[in-house]
Amino acid sequence: MKNLALHWKILIALVLAFIIGLWANFSTESSTEKPDWFTNLHYFSNFFGSLFLNALKMVVIPLVMTSIICGVSKIGEDQDFSRLGIKTISFYSLTGLLAVIVGLLCVNLIEPGQVDPELREKMLAGQNSMAGEKLDRAFQNADNGWKGIIEIFQRMIPQNLFKAAVEGQLLGLIFFSLLFGFFIARLPGSLKSSQLSFWEGLNTTILAI
Repeated sequence: MKNLALHWKILIALVLAFIIGLWANFSTESSTEKPDWFTNLHYFSNFFGSLFLNALKMVVIPLVMTSIICGVSKIGEDQDFSRLGIKTISFYSLTGLLAVIVGLLCVNLIEPGQVDPELREKMLAGQNSMAGEKLDRAFQNADNGWKGIIEIFQRMIPQNLFKAAVEGQLLGLIFFSLLFGFFIARLPGSLKSSQLSFWEGLNTTILAI
């Protein structure tokens, strides 16, 4: 098992989890009261699943920021950097436009924002405060149409970087990381080398975690 590649281990774990979930579901489907073993299985699965998801959320923001800063600061002085930047912005704009078009088509055809007020209140009540705000914003934006494009560019420049990190606004953090890495590449020699060594060390540490 030690020599098994990581992707095979993940695949085996996913298949086992799927089989156990199906078995637990079908074996308790007919019973009105859930047996103790099912309650314990649900509790421990939820416990370890929450730990795993929390661990992923814990490293995602520092990992994204340090990776972008290190990458951009290394190529920031290359002659092809401006061309790479134009290609990146064009690609991002194109994919963003396609995502908005698909979203608008789905909104107009399926109308996901047209929810019964009673059901909407129940959905919001079942969420925590932050998730509830995001869900409420999603309902409000369902009828906004092309205003959503403007909001994307507004979110690119966060008012408060730490608030953006707390709320998981990756778009603003990515934009800041791109700028930060770009200007690191333009620092004088000693300052640039110290910044590069710091961010590379931090990136290596986050990857190890």
